[in-house]
Amino acid sequence: MRAGVLVITTIAGLLLYPLATHFLILINAEHFALIGLMGLSALAVTWRWWKQKSIALGGVELYLIVLIVGTINLFTLSAQALSVPFVVVNFMLAIFVLRSLEPARVPVFERIVRLAHGENLPARVCRLARLFTRIWGWYFMLVAAVSLTLALVAPLAWWSWFSNIGYFVVTPLVVGVMHVYQVTVFRRHGVAMTWRELLRVAKTPVSDPRHPLSGFRRG
Repeated sequence: MRAGVLVITTIAGLLLYPLATHFLILINAEHFALIGLMGLSALAVTWRWWKQKSIALGGVELYLIVLIVGTINLFTLSAQALSVPFVVVNFMLAIFVLRSLEPARVPVFERIVRLAHGENLPARVCRLARLFTRIWGWYFMLVAAVSLTLALVAPLAWWSWFSNIGYFVVTPLVVGVMHVYQVTVFRRHGVAMTWRELLRVAKTPVSDPRHPLSGFRRG
């Protein structure tokens, strides 16, 4: 029950925050969005200090960057700090996914398929899993690069249309197309990843060594 509430709350936050930010930008009230983002970042840093009595790097870098850039923005009447979370998160996702393609590691998508169907996967499935991992890695990298470019050289509204609206429209479409393709191809090898299987993988504890986020090195 608690896990379900957490998932719903997270999804709601991921959808409502960009919509609220985009609305404030369109009505030329972006500094309210900036102040709100800085407030959330300050709360995150404070919580880290309260829980661990430390703000050592390793979990708060993003919030500190937002606070630093946001403070500069307040004095220069700009709002580039609004782009920091989006750019940093997608860039880190790109690095995370692409690093799993290194020779001694297991690609992210292959780990997901192995978690659902075991270790003995057909070579064709492994190749496609590696391809899907590469596509997602470069997708996140492209998104981060475009968003950063727009934030630096284009009107703030252009950045917002891309990052707060377009991204959340295009990404589900990419997920849908790739899901249909992998189900069609993988099914021929008896390892189609249905939504039910993906949900089962998502429920796997991160502490489980088989989890896609737990590590990538081949055994």
